[in-house]
Amino acid sequence: MIAILKKYKHYLNSYQLFILLGILTLVPFLLLSFFNHPATDDYYFSYYSKLYTATESPFWMYNNVGGRYFANTILCFNPVYFDCTYLFKILPILLLIFFCFSVYTFISSILDEASKSKKIAFTGLIFSLFLYQLPDSCSAFYWMPGAISYQLSLSLSLLGFAFLTQFYKTKKVIRLLFAALFLIGSLGCNEITIVLTLMFLYFIALHSIFILKKINLPLLLIIIIATGFSAFAILAPGNAIRAKAIPVPHEFIYSVTHSITTSIGFLLKWLPIILICSLFFVDILYKKIALVKNKSIFINPLLAFGVLFSVLFFGFFPGFWINKNVLPDRAINTVYFFFILATIYLLVCTLHYLNTKHQFVIQLTSTSKYVLGSIIFISMFSNTPIYTAYRDLLTGKASKYSQEMDNRLDLIVNSTTKKVVVPALKNQPETIFKPIIMGLTTNIKDWKNEELSQYFAKEIVVQPTDSTFTE
Repeated sequence: MIAILKKYKHYLNSYQLFILLGILTLVPFLLLSFFNHPATDDYYFSYYSKLYTATESPFWMYNNVGGRYFANTILCFNPVYFDCTYLFKILPILLLIFFCFSVYTFISSILDEASKSKKIAFTGLIFSLFLYQLPDSCSAFYWMPGAISYQLSLSLSLLGFAFLTQFYKTKKVIRLLFAALFLIGSLGCNEITIVLTLMFLYFIALHSIFILKKINLPLLLIIIIATGFSAFAILAPGNAIRAKAIPVPHEFIYSVTHSITTSIGFLLKWLPIILICSLFFVDILYKKIALVKNKSIFINPLLAFGVLFSVLFFGFFPGFWINKNVLPDRAINTVYFFFILATIYLLVCTLHYLNTKHQFVIQLTSTSKYVLGSIIFISMFSNTPIYTAYRDLLTGKASKYSQEMDNRLDLIVNSTTKKVVVPALKNQPETIFKPIIMGLTTNIKDWKNEELSQYFAKEIVVQPTDSTFTE
């Protein structure tokens, strides 16, 4: 690490630091993809795809499991269905590349006048920040039900907003059509994306009506479409069936108070590093602010902070309302990403406010950038998901896990007995394997065991390693 710092020290006091960080954070996650394997829900979706056929199973899912019409359709055609498990090593790579592409496209739609290197650096900023504090990397890219339902929805949302921005700059209707299509896809992936996407669309509409004093018809059309497909997802018969299966009393006061306290906790955890890293881009942001003709898009920083806090509150509220608990990590991934975007918007509004109201301009000296850059670089690789990815890769834990999973699959497929006892996994790389959603147990009735048993038509359990065993 010290050798790398010496070699690339000139990167530490400029925005180019985030080109380097973007590459260094992306590499281990790409390489870990080659050790990925299907688990649990991958077999669940494939079982019903074969039972009802892949074209009929999405409709069955909508009516019996849930309203995630886009994600469930893709999952019904997952590689297990085609008996091509090696594709599980390709899918995370595609998701990572698609995510980077969507971030770059979104940044380009806003900073269209910036150089390519600055756009790449901004992409590296958002990508590295996302991975730096990512609550669950396994569900983000490697456990396909989580990756398709949540991570893919982020990429689709970004492309939707990117094309919407491009429409207002070019007035080309095709851009508006693509914006609608990408948003329809993202809204059909999960409920948190629905809540936060609608929140942003409604905020933009209210800003247009009350600040700009005009009704934005193209935006109104997008909002009508988004609201309609959101209702289609939320009101799915499958959601009602799931709600009856796990009845939880809805308590408004409980949900509000716990959403507020949880939001404060994550605000204090996430905000500092995002603001510190974003300071490297103040010069770029000042130039963009100066080029914007309609300055009304830069709202008062206090209102912008309210938008930021609303992302957290409305993101966490569904978890407490539906399950009286905090969201699962894979859903918090979505809240965190929207939080990153809202934080950068807060910074932009603050820069504009300080400059216009108090003639104060934030400037970092070369020395201060070097110090901050060194701290950021080191902290990125200290007990973070990025560090964990490198550890899983370089210690060989991921490759050993992959070999164990290959052996386990061979044992299940080739077994001639109805009950199959497989050895417990000795290697569990945290980045690509999450026990709570992927690990088998000694209990045939556990949902994870049932999903594999159902698919292979065999009773599958794990041979415990000790009396307190849990995989």
